[in-house]
Amino acid sequence: PNDPLTMFSVLLILTFALAASAAPLDVKDEDWVVIFFDDFERPDGAAGPAWLTQLPDGQGGYLPALDIVNQALCATTQSVAILNRTLNATRSYRVTYNFWASENEGFETYTVSATAFSANSSFIAGCDGGWNQSCSLTARPVTHQLPESAPFSLKPHVQYTIQTTWFADQTTIILSDSTGARLGSFSGPGSIGTNFGVLVGRRGLTCATDFKLEQM
Repeated sequence: PNDPLTMFSVLLILTFALAASAAPLDVKDEDWVVIFFDDFERPDGAAGPAWLTQLPDGQGGYLPALDIVNQALCATTQSVAILNRTLNATRSYRVTYNFWASENEGFETYTVSATAFSANSSFIAGCDGGWNQSCSLTARPVTHQLPESAPFSLKPHVQYTIQTTWFADQTTIILSDSTGARLGSFSGPGSIGTNFGVLVGRRGLTCATDFKLEQM
């Protein structure tokens, strides 16, 4: 009973059991309530009053800001906009939006779970792109690299949907095509901060639209 290997095995099983329990298994679509939606159907320029774009980069400057281009949030380099809405960290959340890229090495986009609008304390979940028409799904602290999914092949100028579901300490990502067919999914660690936002951009023009935030 005191064998170290046995004890390690028990602790490992308990760890996975606790992680799995963070995400309810019987969640249905009707359990979610939409609390914010933005289709960005307004003139080119700043994201608008619902979004914060002057965000410190932790080095005395500011992160590149996302702007509206042709009724979508777009950028050619990693840029961010944070929703000006404080979250209740005891709730669960789901973020869904559409995205596309103009170049093979685009397709980089994440949902951002920000804490006190600090780049160094944020958590990201989404599509790690920039690698020749591919997207690898990942969920991680912005300052750390963690294992991610195998790459999915995407096509320029084609719209895709990414959905991230945030529980207390677990995040699930679903990547779908324009018909709603699931291309892949990935689960990893998560952390609900004070605000949600979106990060878009790598090379060429990458855009996001129809941003929907739900809570349960």
